[in-house]
Amino acid sequence: MGVGVGTGATYTGFTVSLILYFNKPEKKYIDISKKNRIEKTGSEPKNDEILRSSFHSNSILFFGSSELSGDLEMLPNKFLNTYSNFDVVSIGSAGNQCFSIYCQLLANRDLLKNQKLVIMLSPTWFEGKPALAGTSSHVFNENISENYLNNILTRNDEFSLYTCNRILEFYKDYNSPNVAIRLANYYGISQKSIIHKIIFLPALITAKFIIRLKAFFFNSATFVVNKTIRKKNASEFNESKFSELSNLYLSQKIKNSNNNNWHINNSYFSDYINYSHGNLKMLQINRNKELSDFKMLVNLIEYYNCNAIFVLMPLNSFYYSNTQEFIPLINNIKQEIASNHNSSISKFLDLYEVYSKNNSYALLDDVMHLSNYGWLYTNNFVLTNFKK
Repeated sequence: MGVGVGTGATYTGFTVSLILYFNKPEKKYIDISKKNRIEKTGSEPKNDEILRSSFHSNSILFFGSSELSGDLEMLPNKFLNTYSNFDVVSIGSAGNQCFSIYCQLLANRDLLKNQKLVIMLSPTWFEGKPALAGTSSHVFNENISENYLNNILTRNDEFSLYTCNRILEFYKDYNSPNVAIRLANYYGISQKSIIHKIIFLPALITAKFIIRLKAFFFNSATFVVNKTIRKKNASEFNESKFSELSNLYLSQKIKNSNNNNWHINNSYFSDYINYSHGNLKMLQINRNKELSDFKMLVNLIEYYNCNAIFVLMPLNSFYYSNTQEFIPLINNIKQEIASNHNSSISKFLDLYEVYSKNNSYALLDDVMHLSNYGWLYTNNFVLTNFKK
């Protein structure tokens, strides 16, 4: 069966090369001077280049999931673009967990050195179904385009191999996988034994040939981005301004959560909570796929000398009745960052601990997402550390 796949793919390779040659796309120019929020990097071809153009010495890139969406005034792509001279871009939407972020970075590995990154970690990624399966195939497709996966597969190293093995795990979800997904699957299977390698060799060679042809003809030039770095006269942000905004958003938080004593936004509490409880479904460490993805993400950031900050967000301990059960996993996360021998990852903001030890209930808007006050606290930490 494997030989049949490889033989059929050989004819496909010749056909695709002709199609690509006669269908070379025109260049399209896009202006990103005001683009500071990317939800799904794989949903549109231009998003690949918008993200790629965001990597530069004066930018801070925030990666995360649904916490980066919404209309809060203190979201980093709004606040830090006003109160700093950095170009701040937020990348993420619901479900954009560690493996998806890992691939978003790996596809741009040639731009990672010294890049300022902030990785927003949600505790809910590391429990229940999100932890058992990691990033879903659906979310992977939304965020990792065929072009980005092609970039990842051009090298045969531990990072690309990990990508292939993870895709192999959810390959069954695809009805009509593209060439890059097929190659990742073939490569993952071929690692099982020497026999698998021999059987899938024709398919691997053909798929790689098609990918290189695409790279040659398209050359990531479908969209040419205006890469002009924005120059701003940032408003001054100092201790006095931080204190002023802290008081403002603390008062706002109290006012907006006055129909309950769980410190949850009024409308969210009425619509979804009403004094019901939730439980964290903790897994054994060796079954936690999300934790494995997180460790590879840390390794990638270390290897390419990124200047990274990890932020662990809190959970509402009134709603979740067993938040203490999460502590061993938090310690594992901390240990992974602490054991990093590269000084590039030197900062870790543990809002989970800040929330639980200091009764800083104003950090959260609902049961897991940061409030304006929580984002102000985070932005101040990021700005203080990247200014040094």
